[in-house]
Amino acid sequence: MLTNNKMRYDKTKILELLKEKNKYVKKLPDKVDFTIENKILKVVINEPTNNMQSNEAAFEGWILVLKTWLPSVIENVVLDFKIIPDNLKGVYYGKSSKLSHYNRFLYRIHNFSKMYPDWFSVEITKKQIISDFMEFLKNNTTILNPSSKERVDKLNKNSKERQADSNKSNTESDIERWFVFQDGKDLLYSTWNINKEKIHNQLPVGVYYKEIATDRTIFSGKKSAIDFWGIGEDEISLHLFELKRGNNSTIGVISETLFYTFILYDTCISQTPLFDYESRDQNNSDTKAIINDYKKFDKLYAHILSEKYPTLFNERVVKLIEDGLSNYNIIFDRATYDYSKKSIKVFKDFCVSPN
Repeated sequence: MLTNNKMRYDKTKILELLKEKNKYVKKLPDKVDFTIENKILKVVINEPTNNMQSNEAAFEGWILVLKTWLPSVIENVVLDFKIIPDNLKGVYYGKSSKLSHYNRFLYRIHNFSKMYPDWFSVEITKKQIISDFMEFLKNNTTILNPSSKERVDKLNKNSKERQADSNKSNTESDIERWFVFQDGKDLLYSTWNINKEKIHNQLPVGVYYKEIATDRTIFSGKKSAIDFWGIGEDEISLHLFELKRGNNSTIGVISETLFYTFILYDTCISQTPLFDYESRDQNNSDTKAIINDYKKFDKLYAHILSEKYPTLFNERVVKLIEDGLSNYNIIFDRATYDYSKKSIKVFKDFCVSPN
């Protein structure tokens, strides 16, 4: 009989192994291929132009989960992916939403490779594709779009009614506004020492080639934004928050948070930034705050703030994320909040929802 080192596991067998460890697991992503051979997990992303939150594209989250939960059969990971159609090859900006998602996908692979150089690699035939894209970013002017207007606490009638009646369900937008504009900012201050006057919501993460224009889009900026963010009382630390309500938190939240983290790192922290802020529209308080008089922040904190987490997203996955981001001196944590009790708890392990 073959030893574990020589065993080959297909997707069905991998799922069986995972179910033995976690009874809540129902399936692996439908359009992602997984195999394990000689303790090497091979992951093939067949739809790299999908939204990074979706199971089909959230490779970071699923790789971290599988490596954490199946350590006896996985030591190294190789990522492969389907190349996008010929009409988009070698083109790095334009109006295509698929191109924007694909560009983000390449950028995410680059960052993940830097997080885990000891055990993660890319299929050798695809390495040049990623290298070419990163060279394009490094050698050209790429601009992160600022907010188009000053953001204020605009509560509609239904939002006010929900606030008045704690038994009514609040939307994610309601809770986001509560943290940014209302009493929730006191919790952010007491938990992470964030300046209550420098908490802002919906930071756009669209990236453009040379100027902000639809036909120059590199990373989509229409609805893509960090939920909320703030600056520490020390004035040198930058905090980003990915907010999830109810059972909305999936494994994709890991991929989403890492993407936002590196966007801010490559704009506001790195001494050799990839992205610049356009100088216009600095009358908005959030744009002024993030530009920070064109001085770099010294520290970056990435927080996931959710009511519930998938059971696969346990404390060992958190530790693996912490280890990877430590290569960039980025601090990561996850917390749960209770809107009705007006509380936040930063925790190590109290996942309560099935995957």
